[in-house]
Parts: sequence; structure tokens; C-alpha cells
Amino acid sequence: MAAAPPPGVPRLRHLLELIDIKAQKDPVSALSHLDSLAAHYPLSSPSNSLLFGLLRALSASAPSHLPRLLGFLSHHPRRPSFSETVAITALKGFSRALMPDEALRTFQALPDIFRCNPGVRSHNALLDAFVRAERWEQAESFFDFFSTGARVPPNLQSYNILIRGLCARQQLQQAWELFQTIRFRGIEPDLVTYSTIMHAYVKGGDFTKAVEVFDEMSERKVTPDIVCYNLLIDGFLKKAEFDKAMAIWERLVMDKRVGPNVVTYNSMLNGLCKLGKYKEAMEMWNRMLKNGHSPGTFTYGILIHGLCESGNVDGASLLYAEMIKNGLILDSVICNSLLDGFCKAGRLDDSFKITRFQIQENNIDVFAYTSMIDALCKHKRIDEALSIYDQMSKFGCRPNSHTCNALINGFFRVSNISEALQFFSRMNTIGCTPTVVTYNTLISGLCKTEMYHKAYLLTKEMTGKGFKLDQVTYSSLIDGLCHDKKLDAALDIWNKVLHSGRNADEIVHNVIIHGLCSAGKMEEALCVHSEMKQRNCIPTLVTYNTLMDGLYKWGKYEKASAIWVEMLKVGLKPDIISYNTAFKGLCSYNKTSEAIQLLGDALSLGIVPTNITWNILVQGLLNIQSITTFSVLESHCLVVKVNPFCISWLQILKGLFFNHSMPSQIGLVECELMRDTCQAVIAWLILFIAIGIYLAPLDQISPLSATYLQTEPSVPSPIASDL
Repeated sequence: MAAAPPPGVPRLRHLLELIDIKAQKDPVSALSHLDSLAAHYPLSSPSNSLLFGLLRALSASAPSHLPRLLGFLSHHPRRPSFSETVAITALKGFSRALMPDEALRTFQALPDIFRCNPGVRSHNALLDAFVRAERWEQAESFFDFFSTGARVPPNLQSYNILIRGLCARQQLQQAWELFQTIRFRGIEPDLVTYSTIMHAYVKGGDFTKAVEVFDEMSERKVTPDIVCYNLLIDGFLKKAEFDKAMAIWERLVMDKRVGPNVVTYNSMLNGLCKLGKYKEAMEMWNRMLKNGHSPGTFTYGILIHGLCESGNVDGASLLYAEMIKNGLILDSVICNSLLDGFCKAGRLDDSFKITRFQIQENNIDVFAYTSMIDALCKHKRIDEALSIYDQMSKFGCRPNSHTCNALINGFFRVSNISEALQFFSRMNTIGCTPTVVTYNTLISGLCKTEMYHKAYLLTKEMTGKGFKLDQVTYSSLIDGLCHDKKLDAALDIWNKVLHSGRNADEIVHNVIIHGLCSAGKMEEALCVHSEMKQRNCIPTLVTYNTLMDGLYKWGKYEKASAIWVEMLKVGLKPDIISYNTAFKGLCSYNKTSEAIQLLGDALSLGIVPTNITWNILVQGLLNIQSITTFSVLESHCLVVKVNPFCISWLQILKGLFFNHSMPSQIGLVECELMRDTCQAVIAWLILFIAIGIYLAPLDQISPLSATYLQTEPSVPSPIASDL
């Protein structure tokens, strides 16, 4: 009869039942019961199958407790015996947990713990433990012992483990040499060997070698799996090598032994979208569905993001609706892509709908809120932005510095300077620390509203808090001081930038050049332009446009022309601003015919003239009063399909000037305007310029002015004020 257990200790049978019950779900608790069993019933032991189950559970979920179980096995009086498979389970547990020292101790004590000798699989398990833990010297030393002094020789798995270790250290040459030599030992590489080497070459950017290994697989009758194909396709697409990726894709399609999986399609969709090949991405999507692959949330997210980036927010919305219909859970990344897409497209009301739905689903984060707030602020809808901001707090989403920066920028956009400064002062109280962007937003806004002293004080506060002034700060300050006619102070900051060793970018250079040009200091501006190139800061189109405008304005016609030639020589393509600057400069020197000829060049390059272009050229024509040049301009109008009414006005204008019939033509003009046949800005400009030049009597001008106000043409405000 078994002796009664001490008070408080469960009976033997009950302890064994507890160990059995807890072994899988709570192995640490089961181990505690085993300790109790060893303490109070030293000669008793659970069955080998139960001990193996407990060891397997501890290896998977609590390997740090394995030494306790191994201690029980090695010291138990009855010394239960196990196969090498059980020993390998413990070694692999230590390997996965990055516990190589415990793995080594267990390997050395296998006969004592499990009553078995280590075979090749046990050697491989210990080698794997060293490699996983990045114990490279121990791994190489053990492999040398394995190859020369062990009872068993290494097998293919042994070499695969060592090759994996060499690849992890980016020692690809040694890995390749080992790969080449194992055949001489009578071992043929398998799929694991090839894919390990391939992955290392792809990761290291050597795609030529990766494809070479891939090709060798087929030559050696080793069938590549889908992982090998995916590695190359994804790698080529990430390198933007579309043709090579498609070549591997075609090989995959032709391979009867393996086919694309969801991972393949995800790589293709992601790569195509990032390369801007949205049409091809949609074709791949349709192929995926046709071949019976069910897209998951990640796949939908890739395509929705790509469509939003391409501006096809309607297509993205359809996929969004399809996701909801299929019961897929929308994550915050997809939600953010949609919101960002709608906001960029200016469709704020659609983004509101998504926001409201996602708020109900509790699936909206600070990034989504900030995107909405930023879009509303950019459209000067500050009240709605503040409403969204209030909702954030209501639903427990804390704003960050990006949120605050967007709102501050919004206040400046609607000229609510005091509210911008008040919100800035409250940032710390809501847990948001101002950043460099915050200060730059404030300084730029204050400079634009000519509040230079406050901008200067904020700059001092910024530096006092340890922030370094960056390019944005300097450009804002210099631009503000230049506008305030304080060029000496602007130049002082500019010199500090240069002497501090900071590399001023093209934006700061352009700002100081613009300031110098505005003050008529053209030689200094040209000097900055020259030094800009010496500092390896490449002048932009803005640089050349600014210089040309200044040179023309201050009577430097030849130098302005030289700047135009230099701009073309360095490979920059003039835009409409460049051409308008040149038109204005040429016309100011009564070289209108040259300006009209230059217009022909612009049209041949696909440059689209604006109302400002026609205004400049018509003004120039009026100055020289050349009927031939008028006819050339008419022909250009026909080429670019200008509103036909504008051509009619040009013809009327010719009558006003060249037939000397101002009073009668004004009557015709007024009749046409009253019929509302022309709303083009150029028509009004022509008419008022003509009247101004001919100084028509006031009684002829007043009715036309009334008509002008009634029709409300969309004349830019500076031009309207000149009229």
C-alpha cells in the first residue's frame, strides 16, 4: 500500500493526471507538478510519451524552462531512454530561442539525458543553433570537427546550414565556393541550397549571379519553386527593371510544374503600381481573379494605393466597396490611401463619407485624421478642419505635430494670424511638441504677412530650444526681408549661411537672386548665380526665369538674351513662364516681331499660351502698330485653337488702328459685348488698351465700363486694377 503523501501534497495518481492535463496547454505549470513529483515520489515517473509531449510543448512555447525538464531526465533514478528524435526536439527548441550555450550543453550530455548518441541530425541541430545565434567562430569550429573528428560525416543539410550562415554574413564568395565544392564530395545541391544562394544574391543586388544560379537549377534537374520565381520578380521590379521582371514572369507562366500564387501577384501588382504602369496592374489583377486566386486585404491595399496615386480614385472606390461586400476588414493603411487620394483630387466630400464610416468602425488613425485636416486647410475650409480636429479628441485619437502643423498652416491661409499663434502656444498642453516644420510654418506665414519682427523672435526661440535653422527657415527669412526692402539684413543672413559651412540649396539661392533682382542689383545676382554653380548647386528653371526677368526689367537686354541661351545650353526646357518673361522683355524693347517668332517656337514645342501671354503680345503689337505682325499673331491663334471670339477681337482691333475708325468701331464692339458673344479676358484687354492708347472720350468709355462690370469677365485682379 502506497504511503500517504505529506499534508498539502496531491496523491501520486492525481499528480500524474495534472501533468498530463497541463502538458500541452500550460507546460510550465505541468513542469511545476513534475518537480513536485520528483520531490515527493522520486521513484515514480510519467510515461515516455507524456514526457516527450511535455518536452515538445516547452520547446515550442517556453524553451527557457527546458533545462529543468532535462535535469529531471538526467537525474531520475530509473533513467528513461529516448530516441534521437526526442533529443533533436530539445536542440531545435534551443536553436529557435537563440540559446546556443544550452544547445551545446545538451548536445554534450545526450547520452546522460536521453540515453542516445548524437547522430548527423543532432550535429546539424547544434550547427543551426550556432548559425542562428550568429556565433560564427563556434559554427566554423564545430563544422571542422563535424567534417573530420565526428563519428558521422556532414550531409547536404549540414552544408545548407553553413551556406545559410555565410550568406547571412554577406560572405557570398565563400558561400559560392562551398556551393561549388560540395559536389566533389559526392553531394548534389537541392532546392534549399539553390534558393539560399539565390536569395543572398538578390539581397546583395547581384541579379546577374542570381539568374545564373536560377538557370543552373533547370540544367541540374532541380525544379525551382514559386519562392525562387517570386524572389527574382520582386527583386527586378524593386530595381525598376520591368523588362527583366516580365521575362521571369513569362518563364513562370510557361513552367508547367509551378504556377503564380498570391505572393507572386502581390509582387507584380506592387511593382507595376510603383513603376506607374497602372494599366498593366489592372490587367494583372483581372488575370489573378480569372485564375481563381482570392485577393486578401493586402492585395486590395496595393491596388487601391496604386489607383489613388494615379488619380483614379473612382476605381479605388469600387475596390473599396468590393472589399466591404466580401467581408474583408479594412486596415488603416487602406483607409489612409483612400483619404489621401480623395484629398489630392480635391474631392473632400467623398473623403468625408469614408471618414464617417471608418469612425463608426473605429478604424481610423491619426494619419487619416491629419490627411483630412491638411486637405481642408489647403482648400481654406478651416472651420471644417477644426470640426475634424474636435472629433479626434472625442474618439480618443491624440493629434501629433503633423496635425498641428496642418492647422497652423490653415490659419495662415485664411489670414487668421492670431489664431495660428494661439494654437501654437497651446501645442504643449495637448501633448504635441513643436518641430522644425512647426517653426518654419510660422516663420514663413509671418514673413508673408510682413510681421517680420515676430518672425525674428520665433527664430530666436527656435534656436534657443536647440533646433537648427534649415534651408526652409533661411529662405523664408531672406524672402521676407527682401520684400520688406531690407536687402542688407537679407544679405547678412545669406552670408551667415555661407560662412556656417551649410550647403545652401537651389531654393535659398533663388530667393536671394530674386531679392537682388528686385532691388536692381543685377551684377550681384549674376555673381550669386555663378557661385551657385561652383558650389555644385545646379540652377533651376526658376533661377534662369528670375534672372531674365530682372535683366530685362533693368535694361540689360543682351545679358538677358545670354541667360536664355545658357538655359537652353544646359538642357533645361523653358516653360510658359520662361516664354512669357522673354515675350515681355522683347516687347519692352519694341522687338515684338521677335517675340511673335519666339511664340511660334513655343507652339512647336507644345507650350500652351496663357491669357498673360496674349496680354503681353497684344500690348506689344499696339506699341508697334504693325499690321503684318498682327496677321502672324492671328495665324498663331488659329494654330492653338484660341477662342474664335478672340480672333474676331483682333480683327476689330486692326480696324480700330489701321482704318482709323475708332468711334464707329467702338459702337460695333459695344454691340458685340451686349450680345454676350465673348467673355474672353483677352477681348476686354484689347478693348481697354485700345481706348487707353487712343484716349477716347469719356462718354464712349463709360458705357463699355458698365458692360464690363455686368458681364463679370474673369480678369486676374492685378490686370483688372490696371484697367
